[in-house]
Amino acid sequence: MLHIIKTIDAIEDSLLFSHLDDQFILVEDAVYGLISQKVLNGPIKDHLDHCYALAQDVQARGLDVQSIFKSQLVDFDAFVGLTEMHIQTMTWE
Repeated sequence: MLHIIKTIDAIEDSLLFSHLDDQFILVEDAVYGLISQKVLNGPIKDHLDHCYALAQDVQARGLDVQSIFKSQLVDFDAFVGLTEMHIQTMTWE
């Protein structure tokens, strides 16, 4: 399943309903979680290798996360590709 996460609060909520092989993409205000030590050191830390962030949302918010966020920044085309790879998606707000 692909979890599309739109807010910081939804990051932890999505993890409660996730499986080990699920993937996550942070969009909109959820990308602020990329600079939050509370978020990065919280439950998502075990899922960072399955986590993506929408590059346009990161850039729109003026964040420089390349050095701290180890997952991939993806563009809109890659976001579409992620959704096509999954039978199920869930959006968290």
